[in-house]
Amino acid sequence: MKKALFWILLLLLFSFALFYFWERTNENCSPLFEQRVRLPENLPVGDTAFLPTLSKGNLQNRKYYTFSYSDSDRLTEWVAYELTKEELVKNAKRSDRFKKDPNIAGGVISKDYKNSGYDRGHLAPAGDMSFAGKAMDESFFMSNIAPQVPAFNRGIWKHLEEWTRECVRTNGTVYIVTGAVWDSTSERMEPCSVPVPDYFYKILFDTGNPSKGMIVFYMPNKPLQNSIFDYVITVDSLENLTGIDYFSQLPDSLEDALEAVVMTSLWR
Repeated sequence: MKKALFWILLLLLFSFALFYFWERTNENCSPLFEQRVRLPENLPVGDTAFLPTLSKGNLQNRKYYTFSYSDSDRLTEWVAYELTKEELVKNAKRSDRFKKDPNIAGGVISKDYKNSGYDRGHLAPAGDMSFAGKAMDESFFMSNIAPQVPAFNRGIWKHLEEWTRECVRTNGTVYIVTGAVWDSTSERMEPCSVPVPDYFYKILFDTGNPSKGMIVFYMPNKPLQNSIFDYVITVDSLENLTGIDYFSQLPDSLEDALEAVVMTSLWR
């Protein structure tokens, strides 16, 4: 009897040790993660610090963000910029004046969305660009707009944008990449024949605290009732889905470590 009790206690001790090790290596524990990677003293900063590669488009620069635009589909595949806590001020009112991007030839116009059944969905949100009048104006260029299902745009996507700004208020500086995902089989918005993205994503990278990792939200363009955290994936997974390389400017060891894990609890 005593021998059986000994083996039971030993098994329980082993199970506890295994569970503790797993907890120390999962998303909730940054100390072990920090030991796995060597964090550089200074990371690049600014709106162009961590531009993704191009898959469908060509690089376009605006004063407050950079994006990749597909001339053939007349749609932007990603927008990238750095947002700081100091920029979360409302110096400019939301204009709601959607206008053609003067630097994009043959792009869509606001009227193309009339009676389409889709919202004019921002990639770089107007709420992120309220710190300056020009930034607000640029956010309403049609090159920064993609067709979104109304319930998606006004529901979970709006919540994600608001949550992102709260992250910036808390962390100070966050690098943001927002993108649309579509292919040749995607539905087209008539009569302008612009693809309706099947998915949208948003990547956040706390450049002031790289050990916190990156968080990616990948959401289908449809009405969603779940929590935003139900749509979290790794950067590695997103790269496989889009064919785009994100954060290639980081040292390889750091990039590999950051992109392979999801430390959601550190972002909540």
